[in-house]
Amino acid sequence: ADPAAPAVSDGQRTLDRGELSRRADRVTDALVAAGVGLEEPVPLLMDRGADVVAALLGVLAAGAAYVPLDADLPDARLHAMLADLGAVRALVHRDLAGRLPDAVEALVVEDLLEGASTEEQPSLPRPAADLDRLAYLLFTSGSTGRPKAVAVTHRQASHYLAGIVPRLALDPGAGYAMVSTFAADLGNTGLFPALATGGHLHLLSEGVTSDPAALAAYFDSRQVDCLKIVPSHLAALLSVAEDPAALMPRRILVLGGEAPRPALLETLAEEAPAHLRVLNHYGPTETTVGVSTHPMDLAALAGSSGAPPLGGPLPGTRLAVLDRDARPVPGGVAGELWVSGPAVSRGYHRRPAATAQRFVPDPAAASAGGRAFRTGDRVVFGQDGALRFVGRVDHQVKLRGFRLELGEVEAELRAVPGVAEAVADLHRSDEREERLVAWLVPRRGESVDTEAVRDHLTSRLPDYMVPSALVTMDQLPLTANGKVDRRALPEPDQAARRRRDPVAPRNPVEKALLAIWREFLRVDDLGVEDNFFELGGDSIMVIQVAARANQEGL
Repeated sequence: ADPAAPAVSDGQRTLDRGELSRRADRVTDALVAAGVGLEEPVPLLMDRGADVVAALLGVLAAGAAYVPLDADLPDARLHAMLADLGAVRALVHRDLAGRLPDAVEALVVEDLLEGASTEEQPSLPRPAADLDRLAYLLFTSGSTGRPKAVAVTHRQASHYLAGIVPRLALDPGAGYAMVSTFAADLGNTGLFPALATGGHLHLLSEGVTSDPAALAAYFDSRQVDCLKIVPSHLAALLSVAEDPAALMPRRILVLGGEAPRPALLETLAEEAPAHLRVLNHYGPTETTVGVSTHPMDLAALAGSSGAPPLGGPLPGTRLAVLDRDARPVPGGVAGELWVSGPAVSRGYHRRPAATAQRFVPDPAAASAGGRAFRTGDRVVFGQDGALRFVGRVDHQVKLRGFRLELGEVEAELRAVPGVAEAVADLHRSDEREERLVAWLVPRRGESVDTEAVRDHLTSRLPDYMVPSALVTMDQLPLTANGKVDRRALPEPDQAARRRRDPVAPRNPVEKALLAIWREFLRVDDLGVEDNFFELGGDSIMVIQVAARANQEGL
C-alpha cells in the first residue's frame, strides 16, 4: 500500500500509512525495551483516537496481546480487570495514568509517540511472527459476577479477515467507519479489513455517532463505503434524522451485535438507497468477531415479524444445531447453536473451568482434538432452510449491542446492604426498546435505599449494566418448582422511582425540554429535577432526545 495513503482519521487528524507504521514502531520499541514478554497482556487505557490503532499494532509487533479497556469504566471494575489479566504494564494517555493501580506500570503514549513524524532510529529486534500466538483479549460479562477475557490468536483473527473481506466485497482503499468501542469486537469488521487492504479507517467520536446531523455531515464530506453498527443504535438515529438516507454509507451497511427489529428493516426498505447492500452479521466474541453473514433483501423482509436469517457460515466454519445431548435436531425444531472450526478462540484467559464449560470437544470433528463453542443461542432451521435466532438457553442477554450476563448484575445487587434477593431482566412495554430492570427484596426488618443501590452499581459496573428501573417487592414470584417466575414480575412503576414531587418548568426552555422527555419517556407528570435515567432513559434514548432538542433549537 502507498505509505502516503490515508490510514486512519479520528476527526482531529489523519495519519497516513507511513506515519501510522512509524508510530506503531515507537510503541513496539518501548515495549521491547521494557522487557514485555510473548503473549503478555498489555491493556490499552486510552481515549478513542488514531493513537489507539498505533498502540495495538505496536503491541502485536512486540509479540504481546493488546487488551482495549473503556476509559469510562468505574475504577473498581477497571482494577478488577487488570488484576484478572495479571497486567504489569499498560499503555495509557497521560490524563488517564492516575487511574492505574500502583502494581501496573504506566507507559504514557504521548511520551512514546512524541516526535514520531521525524526520521526514526533503527528499531529494536522483534520476535518472529507466530500465527498461534495470542493477539488480543476482550472482556465479556460473566455469569458469576466476574467478567471474562476472551483470548484470540493471530490465526483466528486472520481466519476471520480472510472470510469477511470477500463478503464485504470492497475495493482496496475503501473507507470504513468504526462507531463502536475498541473494547468490543463489533468494530473489528472495519478495523481489520481497513488495515489489511489499504483502506481508510474513520474513527467516529461519540459526539458524531450520537448526533444524526453531525453523522450526516461527516458522511457527506468523506468517502465512507462501509458502516457496521448495532441495529438499535441505527434505529435511534433514523427515528430523529431529517434525512435518513444521509446516514447511510456508500456501499455496504453491516448490522451486528443484536437481531434487527422488523421496524428497522421497514425503515431501511423505505429510506436506504437502492444500491446499498445490507448485511446481517452474527457471531459471539468467543468465535472471533463473527461466523455468518446474510445479505438482506429489505423489500422481502419488510412486514415480516421474525428475525432475519443469520446466513451462511464463513469459509471453514461449521454451524450445528444440537439438542441437550449434542445430537442434531430436525428442521423446524429449536436447538443450541454450536460453532466449530478455526474461528473458535483459545478460550477464557486464566479461567480453565469456564473454558471447559463452553469450549467442548466437537462431536463432528474428523479427528481428535477438534473443539466447538456452545454459543447458548437457541436457533432453528425454518421451512425455507434459513437459520434464525429464537432466544437463549441461559440468562445472557443483549442490550443495545452489549452482551451481559444477568447473573453478574444480580450478584452486584445482592452485595448491597439490605438486599436479600434480586433478579434482573430485560423489559419492554409497547414498542419501546428493551431496557434493563431489577426487582429487589429487602432483608427482613430492613428497607432498600434505591439511591444507594444505584450508587453501588454505578461504582462497579459499566453504565449499560446499571438497571434503568429498580422495583422493590416483598417477595419474588416463583414457579411450581421454586424458580423465579420471570414472566410474573410486575411492571416497573415509573412514578415510584421519583424521590420527590415533580417541579414545574421555570422557563420556556425547560418547558420545551420536558415536552421532549415526555415524548420519549412516556411519563406525563415530569419535573425539572427528575432523573432522566431513573425514569427509563438510556444512552440510545439520549440520542433521540438530543437530536430533537437540536432540531427545535434548544
